[in-house]
Amino acid sequence: MPKREGESFKTGSIEMLLLYLLTEDDYYGYQLSQMVKKRSNGILQVPEGSMYPTLYRLAEKGYVTYERKQAGKRLKRVYYHLEPFGREYLAGLLHSYRMVEKGITMIMGDTNADDIRASGPCSTIRTDSSNTDGNSDIDADYTDDNQADGDD
Repeated sequence: MPKREGESFKTGSIEMLLLYLLTEDDYYGYQLSQMVKKRSNGILQVPEGSMYPTLYRLAEKGYVTYERKQAGKRLKRVYYHLEPFGREYLAGLLHSYRMVEKGITMIMGDTNADDIRASGPCSTIRTDSSNTDGNSDIDADYTDDNQADGDD
């Protein structure tokens, strides 16, 4: 089990979140990490070790540009800016994310972790209402496969 919920999520998700935030305005790295944490109520956190390599990669690909700005007498901050090519890339990431989310929802419905913990073995398998023998399609397919192989 992960140490903390939402702590480990894929690079594509980090890219999507950072690019999305940059649709609003130009931000420096620390601002981006704090915005992710704050807007997700602490569920998601982007560690610097993941965020900066991701921002550098996005810059190398031309999705974002950056500018160093003076922030005080000595401090300079690097502000990241979303480019039109990055906006298109974000649209693709968001589309892929929504398709995966839709597929998962179609399979799992509104099941949550408490539903899984509270259920007994196999009690969440639902039967197809068009199946007249009362067995689920999974059971029927398993039985048919065994009979076809000659295993009883």
